[in-house]
Amino acid sequence: MLELKSQGCVSPKLNAASASQALDSREAEPPNLRPQAEPGNKKKSEKYALRLVTIHKTSYFPQHWMTFFNASEPLIRCKQEHLDVQDREGLLQLRWQIGNITLFSGLYTRIDQTFLLWGLVTGGIFFTAQFVPISWSFQAILWSTLTLIGTAGMAVLTLFWVRVERVSWILYSWAILMITGLVLTDCSIFAGWGGLLLHLCDLWLGLSAIGYFCTGLGLRSRTFIAIGLTHLFSIPLLTFVAPWQYLTTGIIMAGCLLLLSELQWDMRSPIDNTLLSEEQKEFNRIQQQLRQIGAIVSK
Repeated sequence: MLELKSQGCVSPKLNAASASQALDSREAEPPNLRPQAEPGNKKKSEKYALRLVTIHKTSYFPQHWMTFFNASEPLIRCKQEHLDVQDREGLLQLRWQIGNITLFSGLYTRIDQTFLLWGLVTGGIFFTAQFVPISWSFQAILWSTLTLIGTAGMAVLTLFWVRVERVSWILYSWAILMITGLVLTDCSIFAGWGGLLLHLCDLWLGLSAIGYFCTGLGLRSRTFIAIGLTHLFSIPLLTFVAPWQYLTTGIIMAGCLLLLSELQWDMRSPIDNTLLSEEQKEFNRIQQQLRQIGAIVSK
Protein backbone atom coordinates (compact mmCIF):
# COMPACT_ATOMS: atom_id res chain seq x y z
CA MET A 1 0.00 0.00 0.00
CA LEU A 2 1.32 3.41 -0.94
CA GLU A 3 1.12 6.09 1.74
CA LEU A 4 1.80 9.75 1.25
CA LYS A 5 2.87 11.82 4.27
CA SER A 6 3.38 15.53 4.59
CA GLN A 7 5.89 17.01 6.97
CA GLY A 8 6.16 20.45 8.46
CA CYS A 9 2.59 21.40 7.58
CA VAL A 10 0.96 24.37 9.30
CA SER A 11 -2.36 23.82 11.05
CA PRO A 12 -5.21 23.82 8.52
CA LYS A 13 -7.32 25.93 10.85
CA LEU A 14 -4.57 28.57 11.06
CA ASN A 15 -4.12 28.55 7.28
CA ALA A 16 -7.83 28.97 6.74
CA ALA A 17 -7.98 31.89 9.18
CA SER A 18 -4.97 33.59 7.60
CA ALA A 19 -6.33 33.09 4.11
CA SER A 20 -9.72 34.44 5.18
CA GLN A 21 -8.12 37.54 6.73
CA ALA A 22 -6.05 38.13 3.61
CA LEU A 23 -9.09 37.76 1.37
CA ASP A 24 -11.19 40.06 3.51
CA SER A 25 -8.35 42.57 3.47
CA ARG A 26 -8.15 42.52 -0.32
CA GLU A 27 -11.90 42.75 -0.73
CA ALA A 28 -12.18 45.54 1.82
CA GLU A 29 -9.46 47.56 0.08
CA PRO A 30 -9.86 47.02 -3.72
CA PRO A 31 -7.28 49.17 -5.48
CA ASN A 32 -8.56 52.33 -7.19
CA LEU A 33 -12.19 51.39 -6.51
CA ARG A 34 -13.02 52.53 -3.00
CA PRO A 35 -13.90 56.25 -2.98
CA GLN A 36 -12.20 58.58 -0.56
CA ALA A 37 -14.41 59.58 2.33
CA GLU A 38 -15.03 63.24 2.70
CA PRO A 39 -15.77 64.92 6.01
CA GLY A 40 -19.38 64.25 6.85
CA ASN A 41 -19.70 61.55 4.23
CA LYS A 42 -17.95 58.65 5.99
CA LYS A 43 -21.10 56.54 6.40
CA LYS A 44 -21.93 56.74 2.69
CA SER A 45 -18.40 55.68 1.73
CA GLU A 46 -18.48 52.62 4.00
CA LYS A 47 -21.87 51.58 2.65
CA TYR A 48 -20.56 51.75 -0.89
CA ALA A 49 -17.53 49.60 0.01
CA LEU A 50 -19.73 46.99 1.71
CA ARG A 51 -21.97 46.77 -1.35
CA LEU A 52 -18.89 46.21 -3.54
CA VAL A 53 -17.71 43.30 -1.36
CA THR A 54 -21.15 41.67 -1.46
CA ILE A 55 -21.26 41.76 -5.26
CA HIS A 56 -17.78 40.25 -5.42
CA LYS A 57 -18.78 37.28 -3.26
CA THR A 58 -22.01 36.56 -5.15
CA SER A 59 -20.97 34.74 -8.34
CA TYR A 60 -23.36 33.47 -11.00
CA PHE A 61 -20.72 31.09 -12.40
CA PRO A 62 -20.00 28.39 -9.78
CA GLN A 63 -16.45 27.11 -9.84
CA HIS A 64 -17.49 23.44 -10.20
CA TRP A 65 -18.79 24.14 -13.70
CA MET A 66 -15.29 25.26 -14.64
CA THR A 67 -13.89 21.86 -13.61
CA PHE A 68 -16.65 19.63 -15.01
CA PHE A 69 -14.24 18.10 -17.54
CA ASN A 70 -10.80 16.79 -16.61
CA ALA A 71 -8.69 19.31 -18.49
CA SER A 72 -5.44 17.72 -17.29
CA GLU A 73 -5.97 14.76 -19.63
CA PRO A 74 -5.60 15.03 -23.42
CA LEU A 75 -8.68 14.34 -25.51
CA ILE A 76 -7.11 11.24 -26.96
CA ARG A 77 -3.82 9.42 -26.48
CA CYS A 78 -2.23 5.98 -26.56
CA LYS A 79 -3.89 3.36 -24.41
CA GLN A 80 -2.93 3.25 -20.75
CA GLU A 81 -1.26 0.13 -19.38
CA HIS A 82 -2.35 0.26 -15.74
CA LEU A 83 -6.00 -0.74 -15.92
CA ASP A 84 -8.59 -0.77 -13.15
CA VAL A 85 -10.53 -3.85 -12.10
CA GLN A 86 -13.57 -2.96 -14.22
CA ASP A 87 -11.34 -2.51 -17.27
CA ARG A 88 -9.49 -5.79 -16.75
CA GLU A 89 -12.76 -7.73 -16.61
CA GLY A 90 -13.00 -9.63 -19.91
CA LEU A 91 -9.81 -8.05 -21.24
CA LEU A 92 -8.90 -9.28 -24.73
CA GLN A 93 -5.25 -9.35 -25.83
CA LEU A 94 -4.42 -9.76 -29.51
CA ARG A 95 -0.90 -10.46 -30.75
CA TRP A 96 -0.07 -11.42 -34.30
CA GLN A 97 3.51 -12.23 -35.16
CA ILE A 98 5.60 -14.14 -37.64
CA GLY A 99 8.64 -15.60 -35.95
CA ASN A 100 10.15 -12.83 -33.87
CA ILE A 101 8.43 -10.08 -35.84
CA THR A 102 5.28 -8.68 -34.22
CA LEU A 103 2.76 -7.59 -36.83
CA PHE A 104 0.09 -6.36 -34.42
CA SER A 105 -0.38 -6.17 -30.66
CA GLY A 106 -3.29 -4.66 -28.80
CA LEU A 107 -5.32 -4.74 -25.59
CA TYR A 108 -9.10 -4.38 -25.78
CA THR A 109 -11.31 -3.87 -22.76
CA ARG A 110 -14.97 -4.75 -22.98
CA ILE A 111 -15.72 -1.12 -23.81
CA ASP A 112 -13.22 -1.31 -26.66
CA GLN A 113 -14.81 -4.57 -27.79
CA THR A 114 -18.19 -2.81 -27.85
CA PHE A 115 -16.79 -0.11 -30.11
CA LEU A 116 -15.31 -2.75 -32.40
CA LEU A 117 -18.62 -4.61 -32.53
CA TRP A 118 -20.61 -1.50 -33.43
CA GLY A 119 -17.95 -0.47 -35.93
CA LEU A 120 -18.38 -3.76 -37.78
CA VAL A 121 -22.19 -3.53 -37.56
CA THR A 122 -22.45 0.04 -38.86
CA GLY A 123 -19.83 -0.53 -41.52
CA GLY A 124 -21.64 -3.66 -42.74
CA ILE A 125 -25.02 -1.92 -42.81
CA PHE A 126 -24.06 1.23 -44.69
CA PHE A 127 -21.54 -0.35 -47.04
CA THR A 128 -24.15 -2.94 -48.01
CA ALA A 129 -26.70 -0.20 -48.67
CA GLN A 130 -24.18 1.62 -50.88
CA PHE A 131 -22.70 -1.19 -52.93
CA VAL A 132 -24.89 -4.33 -52.78
CA PRO A 133 -27.86 -4.27 -55.20
CA ILE A 134 -30.47 -6.03 -53.05
CA SER A 135 -34.04 -5.06 -52.21
CA TRP A 136 -34.81 -2.60 -49.45
CA SER A 137 -37.00 -5.18 -47.73
CA PHE A 138 -34.14 -7.64 -47.44
CA GLN A 139 -31.83 -4.86 -46.28
CA ALA A 140 -34.35 -3.90 -43.59
CA ILE A 141 -34.33 -7.47 -42.29
CA LEU A 142 -30.52 -7.51 -42.40
CA TRP A 143 -30.22 -4.15 -40.67
CA SER A 144 -32.69 -5.15 -37.97
CA THR A 145 -30.81 -8.36 -37.27
CA LEU A 146 -27.42 -6.66 -37.08
CA THR A 147 -28.76 -3.82 -34.92
CA LEU A 148 -30.36 -6.23 -32.44
CA ILE A 149 -27.13 -8.25 -32.30
CA GLY A 150 -25.14 -5.07 -31.68
CA THR A 151 -27.53 -3.87 -28.95
CA ALA A 152 -27.51 -7.24 -27.16
CA GLY A 153 -23.72 -7.49 -27.43
CA MET A 154 -23.34 -3.96 -26.08
CA ALA A 155 -25.47 -4.80 -23.04
CA VAL A 156 -23.53 -7.99 -22.28
CA LEU A 157 -20.10 -6.43 -22.70
CA THR A 158 -20.65 -3.17 -20.84
CA LEU A 159 -23.05 -4.07 -18.03
CA PHE A 160 -20.40 -4.61 -15.34
CA TRP A 161 -18.37 -1.55 -16.37
CA VAL A 162 -21.31 0.88 -16.38
CA ARG A 163 -22.50 -0.41 -13.02
CA VAL A 164 -19.10 0.12 -11.44
CA GLU A 165 -18.81 3.59 -12.98
CA ARG A 166 -22.43 4.39 -12.00
CA VAL A 167 -23.47 5.29 -15.53
CA SER A 168 -25.97 2.53 -16.31
CA TRP A 169 -28.29 5.16 -17.76
CA ILE A 170 -25.83 5.64 -20.63
CA LEU A 171 -26.29 2.00 -21.63
CA TYR A 172 -30.07 2.35 -21.46
CA SER A 173 -29.94 5.56 -23.51
CA TRP A 174 -27.94 3.89 -26.29
CA ALA A 175 -30.31 0.91 -26.33
CA ILE A 176 -33.35 3.20 -26.60
CA LEU A 177 -31.73 5.22 -29.38
CA MET A 178 -30.82 2.11 -31.38
CA ILE A 179 -34.27 0.55 -31.03
CA THR A 180 -35.89 3.88 -31.97
CA GLY A 181 -33.74 4.12 -35.10
CA LEU A 182 -34.52 0.52 -35.98
CA VAL A 183 -38.29 1.02 -35.68
CA LEU A 184 -38.22 4.24 -37.73
CA THR A 185 -36.05 2.63 -40.41
CA ASP A 186 -38.32 -0.40 -40.75
CA CYS A 187 -41.42 1.80 -40.87
CA SER A 188 -39.90 3.95 -43.60
CA ILE A 189 -39.26 0.83 -45.69
CA PHE A 190 -42.27 -1.40 -45.03
CA ALA A 191 -44.84 1.38 -44.47
CA GLY A 192 -43.59 3.46 -47.40
CA TRP A 193 -42.56 6.57 -45.48
CA GLY A 194 -40.75 8.08 -48.44
CA GLY A 195 -39.75 11.31 -46.72
CA LEU A 196 -37.96 9.44 -43.96
CA LEU A 197 -36.52 6.87 -46.35
CA LEU A 198 -34.62 9.65 -48.10
CA HIS A 199 -33.06 10.78 -44.82
CA LEU A 200 -32.04 7.54 -43.13
CA CYS A 201 -28.42 8.66 -42.99
CA ASP A 202 -29.47 11.90 -41.30
CA LEU A 203 -31.54 9.90 -38.82
CA TRP A 204 -28.71 7.60 -37.76
CA LEU A 205 -26.13 10.37 -37.57
CA GLY A 206 -28.50 12.38 -35.39
CA LEU A 207 -29.28 9.48 -33.07
CA SER A 208 -25.58 8.66 -32.74
CA ALA A 209 -24.82 12.31 -31.94
CA ILE A 210 -27.37 12.23 -29.11
CA GLY A 211 -25.81 9.03 -27.77
CA TYR A 212 -22.32 10.51 -27.83
CA PHE A 213 -23.53 13.67 -26.08
CA CYS A 214 -25.10 11.56 -23.32
CA THR A 215 -21.89 9.54 -22.99
CA GLY A 216 -19.76 12.67 -22.90
CA LEU A 217 -21.84 14.25 -20.15
CA GLY A 218 -22.06 11.03 -18.12
CA LEU A 219 -18.32 10.34 -18.29
CA ARG A 220 -17.34 14.04 -18.40
CA SER A 221 -15.45 13.34 -21.60
CA ARG A 222 -14.60 16.01 -24.13
CA THR A 223 -13.72 13.29 -26.65
CA PHE A 224 -17.27 11.97 -26.83
CA ILE A 225 -18.68 15.48 -27.03
CA ALA A 226 -16.35 16.22 -29.96
CA ILE A 227 -17.37 13.00 -31.74
CA GLY A 228 -21.03 13.86 -31.17
CA LEU A 229 -20.43 17.26 -32.79
CA THR A 230 -18.67 15.52 -35.68
CA HIS A 231 -21.76 13.37 -36.32
CA LEU A 232 -24.08 16.35 -35.96
CA PHE A 233 -22.15 18.64 -38.30
CA SER A 234 -21.83 15.84 -40.86
CA ILE A 235 -25.60 15.84 -41.49
CA PRO A 236 -25.72 19.00 -43.65
CA LEU A 237 -22.63 17.81 -45.55
CA LEU A 238 -24.52 14.79 -46.88
CA THR A 239 -26.28 16.99 -49.43
CA PHE A 240 -22.93 17.51 -51.18
CA VAL A 241 -22.26 13.76 -51.45
CA ALA A 242 -25.82 12.63 -52.16
CA PRO A 243 -24.86 9.68 -54.43
CA TRP A 244 -22.43 8.44 -51.77
CA GLN A 245 -24.26 9.36 -48.59
CA TYR A 246 -24.45 5.78 -47.28
CA LEU A 247 -20.73 5.27 -47.82
CA THR A 248 -19.96 8.62 -46.19
CA THR A 249 -22.18 7.85 -43.21
CA GLY A 250 -20.60 4.43 -42.80
CA ILE A 251 -17.08 5.88 -42.87
CA ILE A 252 -17.94 8.54 -40.26
CA MET A 253 -19.75 6.22 -37.85
CA ALA A 254 -17.48 3.18 -38.19
CA GLY A 255 -14.33 5.32 -38.30
CA CYS A 256 -15.14 7.09 -35.03
CA LEU A 257 -15.93 3.76 -33.35
CA LEU A 258 -12.68 2.16 -34.48
CA LEU A 259 -10.77 5.26 -33.34
CA LEU A 260 -12.31 4.99 -29.86
CA SER A 261 -11.43 1.30 -29.67
CA GLU A 262 -7.76 1.87 -30.54
CA LEU A 263 -6.97 4.94 -28.44
CA GLN A 264 -7.52 6.13 -24.87
CA TRP A 265 -10.11 8.85 -24.37
CA ASP A 266 -10.49 11.26 -21.47
CA MET A 267 -13.02 10.91 -18.67
CA ARG A 268 -13.59 11.95 -15.07
CA SER A 269 -11.45 10.70 -12.21
CA PRO A 270 -12.10 7.19 -10.84
CA ILE A 271 -14.77 6.76 -8.17
CA ASP A 272 -15.31 4.23 -5.39
CA ASN A 273 -18.19 1.81 -5.76
CA THR A 274 -19.85 -0.62 -3.35
CA LEU A 275 -19.78 -3.32 -6.05
CA LEU A 276 -16.03 -3.62 -5.56
CA SER A 277 -14.36 -5.24 -2.57
CA GLU A 278 -11.84 -3.36 -0.44
CA GLU A 279 -9.00 -5.23 -2.15
CA GLN A 280 -10.31 -4.21 -5.56
CA LYS A 281 -10.66 -0.59 -4.46
CA GLU A 282 -7.11 -0.61 -3.16
CA PHE A 283 -5.92 -2.14 -6.43
CA ASN A 284 -7.66 0.65 -8.36
CA ARG A 285 -6.04 3.30 -6.16
CA ILE A 286 -2.59 1.86 -6.81
CA GLN A 287 -3.30 1.71 -10.55
CA GLN A 288 -4.42 5.34 -10.49
CA GLN A 289 -1.19 6.37 -8.77
CA LEU A 290 0.86 4.45 -11.32
CA ARG A 291 -1.00 6.20 -14.16
CA GLN A 292 -0.31 9.58 -12.59
CA ILE A 293 3.39 8.77 -12.21
CA GLY A 294 3.52 7.57 -15.81
CA ALA A 295 1.88 10.79 -17.00
CA ILE A 296 4.41 12.90 -15.11
CA VAL A 297 7.34 10.89 -16.48
CA SER A 298 6.02 11.14 -20.05
CA LYS A 299 6.00 14.93 -19.80
